[in-house]
Amino acid sequence: MLFAGEIVDRFGDWAALLALAAAACVALAAFALLNPGTFCADGEAGARVPSARAAVGRPGVPDGVAFARDRGKVRHRHEGQGRAARSGRDREAPMGGRYFEQLEVGEHFVHEVRRTVTDMDNILFCALTYNPAAIHIDHEYAKTTEFGRPLVNSIFTLGLVVGLSVQDTTLGTTVGNLGWEEVVFPKPVFAGDTIRAETTVVAVRASKSRPTQGIVTFEHKGFNQRDEVVCSCRRAALMLKRPA
Repeated sequence: MLFAGEIVDRFGDWAALLALAAAACVALAAFALLNPGTFCADGEAGARVPSARAAVGRPGVPDGVAFARDRGKVRHRHEGQGRAARSGRDREAPMGGRYFEQLEVGEHFVHEVRRTVTDMDNILFCALTYNPAAIHIDHEYAKTTEFGRPLVNSIFTLGLVVGLSVQDTTLGTTVGNLGWEEVVFPKPVFAGDTIRAETTVVAVRASKSRPTQGIVTFEHKGFNQRDEVVCSCRRAALMLKRPA
């Protein structure tokens, strides 16, 4: 290994500076890998970016306000269902979703996270699921179809619409999916479309065999950037009840 003095002798000052800078970058990267969370965007060691959900219960934010909005309007939870700590006995739950008791028939969520679909999403999903359909992966073939371009795999679209709903509904509070029904795709999805989702609770019932769980049926709808419905389905999820 060459030291700084040897580098200067052989290659000159500029080469030495570049070598030292590269070494510093490698050392800094190694330190960051060994000490995750040290460097943050706001400059505070170990800091986490606060979410809207985390703001519930803080000074100036009403305890009952939920940040899953219904068409842009702030929706209120029922008394006692906020997640933030109100006392030492009622600490903030580590889950991001809702427990069984916190979901009621008719409750509606407009999910804030959107996702623009890319051609790579479609190609990679088809490759991972062994789907060789030319309508999805062959641009030249797709030019000869009525669409003129590849269709996004509908199973990807279904998964995306459900995935966009997770943050507000089932994140950390679901045991698993029990099934889907009434899955329809009224409009095609193409690369470049931006998809958003809305969810409505259509049924809830306690489990007869699992006293700590219940079954919730969600109706999910996915929309493109023109507010056209591109996917709709009903999903039965086995949900955890609030811990005792």
